[in-house]
Amino acid sequence: MDQSIRLNQRQINKLVLTQGMRQSIQMLQLDAVDLDAYLKDVAESNPFIEVRSHLERAEDSLSSATFEEMSAGSSTENLFDHLLMQVQLSLAGNPLRQIVVYLINQLNNNGYLILEDRQIVDEIGISPEKLTEAIRLLQGLDPPGVGARNLQECLSLQAHRDTGIPKGVIAILDQDFELLVSHDMTRICEKNNLSTTELHNAFDFIKSLSAAPGKVFEQPQPISYIIPDARLSVTNDGQLKLWLTKWGRPELVFAEKTYQDLKKSANSATQQYLKEKHEEYLSLQHGLQRREETLLATVNQIVVNQHAFLLHQAALAPLLLRDVAKALQVNESTVSRTIKGKHLQTDLGIFAFKDFFSKRTQAVSSSAYHSVDQLKFTMMQLIQSENKMCPASDNLLVKWLYEKGFKVARRTVTKYRNELGLPAASARKSKWLK
Repeated sequence: MDQSIRLNQRQINKLVLTQGMRQSIQMLQLDAVDLDAYLKDVAESNPFIEVRSHLERAEDSLSSATFEEMSAGSSTENLFDHLLMQVQLSLAGNPLRQIVVYLINQLNNNGYLILEDRQIVDEIGISPEKLTEAIRLLQGLDPPGVGARNLQECLSLQAHRDTGIPKGVIAILDQDFELLVSHDMTRICEKNNLSTTELHNAFDFIKSLSAAPGKVFEQPQPISYIIPDARLSVTNDGQLKLWLTKWGRPELVFAEKTYQDLKKSANSATQQYLKEKHEEYLSLQHGLQRREETLLATVNQIVVNQHAFLLHQAALAPLLLRDVAKALQVNESTVSRTIKGKHLQTDLGIFAFKDFFSKRTQAVSSSAYHSVDQLKFTMMQLIQSENKMCPASDNLLVKWLYEKGFKVARRTVTKYRNELGLPAASARKSKWLK
């Protein structure tokens, strides 16, 4: 028997998120109101940090008409809306997209997939392999843990999405879940070679995971106001001017004099405490700067792509998350976090960042792209200019749209016509002849 020892060298790419990076990611996905609350919450445990917020002056600074327009009331987004928006932005063109949408509609309020795999395969007539891949796509959406079939899988999905986990967590959830349920901590330590401290760290982390990732969307949201994170205006010479608003840019002030005075006479324990609080301040400042840079770069890309709409109220151009991500050389998830809950104030009104993203539709030319919004806009124009004595059928609209550069099926025309609230040709004729 060959018992020789062999050494193999392997190079792998692995991103390990530091606490500062995790904090930066968290700050990026917060809107102006939540960011202000988050910073104030951190400042409560750091006596050297003061948060100077501009939110209190937002109502006074904005005109009453504008502020009234921004009043959004309570949030109505539920788990299913949240997931469908991600599918629309991230899975456009993916052949498994419709299967993922079907799976979303099978989730219960906790975010669990309650149907058995065999039942799904039989009901919609797909292969087990396609179902496995579609479930993988579903489980990759936010919130982490969604699409799980049981509690163990739900917790495991969340742990696998977190790179800064304590030792033993993955093994406990994937291999020793029954021991965890029965609280056999001695056996868990023995199997995973964990010290008492490491076991406590792993157990505390597991307790922090959510057993019902969809529940957060059931909680009633307090009435709040939409505060624009960015402002866009048109100059006298027709140029677009973009900047971040002051309301979404809280200031952090560090008590430098007090900090320096304490450092002079502090013992080693106090010195360590002072160091930690100063590093926390620097980390927050860095996170705020990165947030502003990413936010401005993202909204700038939106403006560049949708300038025709912003200047002339034309139809939205095709724009997907991956388009912005490619332009900024970042991950799609970064763009998704950046646009979440953010708003742009323009001369046309207030728009959510996500409203500027529009799915692509097939064009006659393989080198051209159109958006669904452009297709609907063109369809509306064609119907408005049709012969009122002989309105166009959906088949005729398909032909006209083809001549305009859109390659679309009749059933798609019918679908979008219904979404626009336009009746069929026979109903339009009877209406106009009355």
